[in-house]
Amino acid sequence: MSYRMRKSILKNVLIGIGIIVFAFAFMWVAMPHSDAAGTIRTLTAQGYTGINITGVRWWGRSEGAYYSTEFNAIAPNGTRVTGYVTSGLWAGNTVRLD
Repeated sequence: MSYRMRKSILKNVLIGIGIIVFAFAFMWVAMPHSDAAGTIRTLTAQGYTGINITGVRWWGRSEGAYYSTEFNAIAPNGTRVTGYVTSGLWAGNTVRLD
């Protein structure tokens, strides 16, 4: 195998690795994440009790929201509610009820 051929193969392998790393980095930033502690803190401050975190909310995030966490809880008026809390890196938390 000639030097040029090895150099070409190495270049293609490095480009492929770079594309894979970029794709994983993009997916990490684009996918919503769960912030259970922030969700519990926000709901407790607003008077919710019996809070149960059910996971990540994949749809319904507002633009700029990095965290989106689903929950079940008892509202301050005593009714059982479901919803999700969104929050961003530079934004406050927002409670959204289903």
